[in-house]
Amino acid sequence: MNPNKIDLKNLPFQELVETGNNYIREQNLKFAEKYYDEAFKKINFAASKDSFYLNYANCKLQLAKYDEAKKFYEHSLSLNSNLYPAYQSLALCEITLFNQKKNLDPLRAFNSTYIKNALEIIKQAIKLNPDDIENYKYLGLLFSEIDDLENTVTNFKKYLFVKFDFSLIKKYCSILAEYGLYDDIFELCNFWLQSNILNVDQKAYLRRRIAIFFLVSNDFKQAESSLKECLSSREYFPNTILDLNSIRKFNVNDDVVKQVEIGLKKDFFNDIEIPVLYQFLADVYERVDDNAFINYLSLSKKARFKIRRNSFKINDSILIDNGKLLDGIESNEVKDFRPIFIVGMPRSGTTLAHQVISNHSLVHGLGEFPDLPNILRNFSDKIPSKINLSDLQDFINSVAQKYALNAKFINFNKKIFVDKSPLNFLYLNHIVKLFPNAKIISCERDPMDICWSIYRNYFTTDFVYFYQLKDIADTYKSYKKIMDYWKERLPEYIFSLNYEQFIDNQHETTKRLLKFCNLNYEEQCLQPEKNKSKISTVSKFEARKKVNDANKRKWEKYKDHLKPLIDSLSNI
Repeated sequence: MNPNKIDLKNLPFQELVETGNNYIREQNLKFAEKYYDEAFKKINFAASKDSFYLNYANCKLQLAKYDEAKKFYEHSLSLNSNLYPAYQSLALCEITLFNQKKNLDPLRAFNSTYIKNALEIIKQAIKLNPDDIENYKYLGLLFSEIDDLENTVTNFKKYLFVKFDFSLIKKYCSILAEYGLYDDIFELCNFWLQSNILNVDQKAYLRRRIAIFFLVSNDFKQAESSLKECLSSREYFPNTILDLNSIRKFNVNDDVVKQVEIGLKKDFFNDIEIPVLYQFLADVYERVDDNAFINYLSLSKKARFKIRRNSFKINDSILIDNGKLLDGIESNEVKDFRPIFIVGMPRSGTTLAHQVISNHSLVHGLGEFPDLPNILRNFSDKIPSKINLSDLQDFINSVAQKYALNAKFINFNKKIFVDKSPLNFLYLNHIVKLFPNAKIISCERDPMDICWSIYRNYFTTDFVYFYQLKDIADTYKSYKKIMDYWKERLPEYIFSLNYEQFIDNQHETTKRLLKFCNLNYEEQCLQPEKNKSKISTVSKFEARKKVNDANKRKWEKYKDHLKPLIDSLSNI
């Protein structure tokens, strides 16, 4: 019978509960909720309230009504503190509510009540059942939400080397990749590939991750071998074939190239696959046919723009205003910490600068360290000027501490770290307030070379300005406006590293760069191609070669196709 036609008010509590339980077993959550809601009104007349509250909360949780679920889990535990199943679910509610609401708080405070509650809940669960490894999963999720890298890694390892949880493995590998911890990715993926419990897609995912490990480690022979193992997977085929081409270079007459061309003409591929495969064809044809290269490149950008998820654009005025909010603030929480921040537009020479400096014996290269963009992302939007300065000071202190701890977790042996996250230029005043001993390297290059190279390459980062020539030019101009402003305000913190000057006079420029960073001169800094640090950016192949001028003014060959870019940059 349709429960919508039943007068639930006339049913006794126990019948309401039993019927609700039956609907739960049938996975009919909406009907179960109707019966539980009515039973809740009659709860004062019933016994065994703790089990009812637990079932009621589970129903609300599955319906993604986390505030309500939290309330009823707390009810059940107030009646029976040994009701173990409620603990992990309550912690999940706290973590989810924090995750939903953190972007509403420009300070993204680390002392969130949700996080504190979740931590205490899981600690209590561990006391009740110390052998349940599920608790470490929730601890890993909890610490990942607040960017606590050491505790995230520690707890996920305790869980994921015991239990195969594919969705969590993917989340964990994404976190590790963000922080450049590719050795940990290799260890976990290799561990599970030895088992006999994986399906075809799961094996392909783990092999793809191992292939990327070899790719960023400069072991291209092993990378090619691992990538070939991924080709049979439809899901990973597009990116695999793109990476393979960067290593072995397909010929336009190769069967795989012809298959991709036919598949695209016959609409065989989906919207996610299409831009990657057009980029693959562009890379193949670049060596033999300029018109085909430009055509496929344009099709790739149009297809990527169609499915864009991120509408982020740089607003230079807002960013400068937000930076000014910190004028009366300074953190002294990490006085002995000496980070070096390399900033610049993509393709401006940031990877080269990173390889030069991190080749120094006292320095560890963090690569594109995600902490500051992750934590400060709300400062890209308009922040109310009435924000409490005391809260802002506490926030800056906590960010500085967290960043330093995460960097030192990656390498405790070094005191100086290089961070080349491309979005750090958005937060230059934040950086100098966070770290009074910071140094900032501003990478500069011919604007046409930068913008053409952004357009020519395929980025996994989903920024809308990568896909249209005029948008790329407008973004460059906003970037330059921001950098010019902070160079004038913070001249003692910023060193301008010109790509062309570096190429033409590597020795002298390297000496000046190291002196600015308060580093003694070391000969190996003249050989960045020998730096063995892992590189995950599109520069991973170029950075393994000796410094050369091969990439200067490559855009001129295609200038007839670049009028929107040339016109927009003509006054710079």
